[in-house]
Amino acid sequence: MKRLAVLAVLLGCDPAGQSALRAPPLEGSETAASSVVPQPKSLAIADASSSAGGRDLGTPPPVVLPPEPLSLGEPVAPELPAAAKVELAGVALEARWSWPRPSENAGDEPAPSRARVAADHAIQLTSNGRMRFGFQSARLTLPAGTELLARADRYGALLVWPDRGEYRVLVPGMLRATLGDRRLDASPLSKGKATERGVGTRIGLAVRRVELTSSFGMVTLELARVREAGLGGAVLCRTLVEWAGIDPSVSLCLGEAEGELPLSASYVWGSNTKAESVRFEVTSLVVHEKDASPVYVPPAEAKPRSAGVPGPSSAVLVTEEEQGALGLGKDSVPAPKGSPLHATLSTVNWSDRTMIAVLDGSPVAYLAPNGHARLDHLRPTRHRLHWRSFFGEETSTPEDVEPPATSRYPLEFIGDDEGAPRP
Repeated sequence: MKRLAVLAVLLGCDPAGQSALRAPPLEGSETAASSVVPQPKSLAIADASSSAGGRDLGTPPPVVLPPEPLSLGEPVAPELPAAAKVELAGVALEARWSWPRPSENAGDEPAPSRARVAADHAIQLTSNGRMRFGFQSARLTLPAGTELLARADRYGALLVWPDRGEYRVLVPGMLRATLGDRRLDASPLSKGKATERGVGTRIGLAVRRVELTSSFGMVTLELARVREAGLGGAVLCRTLVEWAGIDPSVSLCLGEAEGELPLSASYVWGSNTKAESVRFEVTSLVVHEKDASPVYVPPAEAKPRSAGVPGPSSAVLVTEEEQGALGLGKDSVPAPKGSPLHATLSTVNWSDRTMIAVLDGSPVAYLAPNGHARLDHLRPTRHRLHWRSFFGEETSTPEDVEPPATSRYPLEFIGDDEGAPRP
């Protein structure tokens, strides 16, 4: 009993199941939401949505969230009344990742053209500081339907399974490994140094550019003022900088400029500041002045779990039809006369991290360490293949392959499935 009481204190939960914390006012109430400044270090603000049908993560410092969360109990208040829901402002975003097309020779700067990864997201931000970051694409290391949930008064996030039945707590430092390597490892975070880089426009909105550098790399954010985003913009900002290995407590993402919303994040690793590795960008924005749906963090129907990540450890990311369409561009090579309609490319990952096989500019499979995947419906002609980690810290030089063939990373083999190393 004493141990449970201590854990309840660490989680910030009232053993009686009641919360005495003050909720931030909703947009449109007498106390304007714009006057609420988040205090994530003291974590003194409760969740208006969790006190209205969801559950509360409690008020610990973010770094002491337990790796195996306890059950957080039942809701302590009824659902938010319909009239109150109408008052909540927010924004709905569509966003995507893109990668630079690789250089032909190691050491060259990437070509200016870019490859769309077709890794799309639907993001909901509310003015009271909540974020639902939904994965919609089948081209990511996490399956479509997976969600990240986060809130302005807590550092860290929740990784929610596609069926919304389970979630895991991600403490600060875990986001990068979760998306990049499908592992819940907490990496050290650096304090970012901010530098203003001028102004511009994106999707018709005026933005200011801010560059954040650390010992690990650099991310350049483009930020627009969208009043309805409220504190939700700060939550998205923290997510984007943490993917750069930067501590989410950086002043840029504290929500002091309420309604400042990141519309783009360009990532660079190491000292070559011109070699962009990956870019996140918002492609559309819809403003909800009063009718935004509340985001519960965590959702009332979900249960905590202590192991696993959504989706298989290795997976093919393209359908049979999409495989047959690869290599059909203007520079494609015709298949030899009399060749079969389809041929197989086997891919094997011998590295110690999750890698993505990219064929003719499209991600076709992600492979766990010692993982393998087969593409059985490729055209039997020459294709261009390279390997990369999701964030692009590790890449290979592009090479030609002609299925049937096998490619192994980091040692490439060209031949049948039992092929010998190339000379």
